Amino acid sequence: MAPVIHIDVPWLLQRHEEVLPDQP
Repeated sequence: MAPVIHIDVPWLLQRHEEVLPDQP
């Protein structure tokens, strides 16, 4: 399950960036 989480981390981050704007 280690590799699954590693891929899920960047995937979720990318989705958040697309949904939410760049807020400092």
